[in-house]
Amino acid sequence: MVRVAIALFLLMVMPSAVRAEARFALLIGNQAYADGVGPLRKPHNDIALVGRALEQVGFSLLTPRRDASRDEMLFGVFELAGKLKKAGPGAIGFLYYTGHGIAAGGENILIPTNLQGTSDAELSIRGVRLAEVADILKNGAPDAVHFIVLDACRNSIRGQKGSKGFVPVTDQRTGVVLAFATAAGDTASDEGVTSGPYAAALADEIVKPGQNDQAVFNAVRARVSSTTNRRQTPWTHDGLIGDRIVFRAANETPRPDARALTYTQYIEAFEAGTPVLRSRLFAREDMGELAYSILETAVRRFQNKHWEGGAGWGTIDFDAAGRTAAYTNDAAGQPGRILIQGVWSDGGRYAGARTRSAAIEPILVGEWSQQDVQGGFILKLSRDDVTVLWGPRFLRESRWQMVAATQPQPPPSQAAPTLPPAQNQWGTLDCRKIVAGASYEHRDTIHIRQGSARFRAIRLHLPDTGAKIISLTVSYPYATRRAGDTFSVQKFIQRGDRTGPFDLAGGAQMIDRVEVNVEGSATVCVEGLQ
Repeated sequence: MVRVAIALFLLMVMPSAVRAEARFALLIGNQAYADGVGPLRKPHNDIALVGRALEQVGFSLLTPRRDASRDEMLFGVFELAGKLKKAGPGAIGFLYYTGHGIAAGGENILIPTNLQGTSDAELSIRGVRLAEVADILKNGAPDAVHFIVLDACRNSIRGQKGSKGFVPVTDQRTGVVLAFATAAGDTASDEGVTSGPYAAALADEIVKPGQNDQAVFNAVRARVSSTTNRRQTPWTHDGLIGDRIVFRAANETPRPDARALTYTQYIEAFEAGTPVLRSRLFAREDMGELAYSILETAVRRFQNKHWEGGAGWGTIDFDAAGRTAAYTNDAAGQPGRILIQGVWSDGGRYAGARTRSAAIEPILVGEWSQQDVQGGFILKLSRDDVTVLWGPRFLRESRWQMVAATQPQPPPSQAAPTLPPAQNQWGTLDCRKIVAGASYEHRDTIHIRQGSARFRAIRLHLPDTGAKIISLTVSYPYATRRAGDTFSVQKFIQRGDRTGPFDLAGGAQMIDRVEVNVEGSATVCVEGLQ
C-alpha cells in the first residue's frame, strides 16, 4: 500500500510536460581524424553546446559518441530508434552529427574516425551513408518525428578531388527533417571561438520560446550566412506533414537563478520536473535538522563505497561523507562528478524543509556533471541497490549496485603505498575472446584481477588466431590517481605471436583493466612482467 502511495505521489507532482511527447537526442562529434582525412578542432565542443540546448527544451540525451567508428555510430542510431519506438507515437528524435562528410558515388557519406583516408574503397567500406541512417530511424520508429542534423562537409577534408560538399537530397520519407550546415556542393567552417558557426546558431535559436522547427532552421540559416559572409548557407529538406514542432513553448516559465534558490525551492523544482542545478552541496543549516538527519542516514550506504552504475554511469566511488562521488564512463572518457543534494520524498509525504518523518526508504535527489554536460537525477533506494532516474524528464533509468568498499585515498602529499618487489618474470593476467569483423575496429575491455600485484610492463599474446592490434590502453586503480597509458600498435599479430612489451610509466604499477582495439576476431591474452 505504501508503494502505491509513492507511485501516486510521483504522478501528482510530475508536471504535464513529463507526460507530453518523449524526446530523445543522439549527438556524434568526430574530430580526431587521421592525417589522411584531416583532424578537426570543434566537434567535441559542438556536441556539448548543442546537447545543453537540447536538454533545456526537454530532450533526453543518449550517451554522446566522440571520435566514433562506423560501428559505434550505427549502434548509436539503432539505440535512438529503439528509444523512440518504445516511447510510442508522437515521440521526437534529434540526431546531431558534427564532423567530416562528403559525397561519393552519388551518395552522402558521414566519415567515422577510423578511416585512414578518403579513397573510394575506404568510404564505401567504412563510411556511414546518410540513407542507411535515415532507414534505421524510419524503419525502427515509423511513428516518430525525426530530425537529422548534419554539421558536416568541413572545408579542411583531405584526399578527395573536386566537390567536397553533399549532393542534393531527393528523399521521399515523411516524418523526417534533414538539416544541413551548408548548401549542396558547398563546405562548412570549423572556425569559431568555442564552436563552429552552425552549432552556435542552432544552440541559440532552438531554446527561444515559441519558435517552431521551420522558424528555428530559418533563423539558423540567416545567422550562419551572415556570420560567414555568405560563404556558408545552411539548407533543409522537409518531410514533416501536419503540425510543426515547437521546441520550447512560448509561455514556458523562465528558470530561476540557482544561486538564489532555497532548499525548499530546489526540491520543488525537481517535483516540477525541471531541476535547477547548484553545483555545490546544501549545508545542514540550509536544509533544516529533520531533512538533514534523514539525508545523513540515507547516504551511509554510500560512504567510502565503490558502486557499479551500469549504462551511462560506469564505476562510482563515493567519499567519506557519502554525498559526493566521482564516476568514470568509458564511453564519455573524462571523469564525472555526483552530488547528492537532498530528500524529495520521505515515504509519500512532502520532503522540503518541512520534512516530518521517514516511514520507509526516502527518495533522494542530486546532480551529475561530466565535461560540459550536466543534469539532475532521482535516487530510489532499496535494500540491495539503487534505481536512478535521470535526464531532463527523468525518463532514463539505471541501476546502481554496491560492489566493494572504496580503497582509502592517500592525501595528495603521500604516494600510493609501496609493495615488496615481485619476481622478474612474465605471466598471463587474463584472456578474452574478442569478436569483430575483419574490416572494422572493435574495442573490448580485459579486467585484470591480480589484487595488489604490480607490473613493470605488459604485452599481448594471441594464442589461437591472428588479428590486427590497433592500440591498447592501460587503466590503473582509482586510488592510485594515475591517468591511463595508451600504446599504439597498428600491426597484424600472427597466431601464437606477441606484441612488443610496453613499459608502464613510473615503474611497477597495479593494473585495473586493459582496453584493446582490434580488427578481426581473436582470443587476446594480457601478459605482465613483475
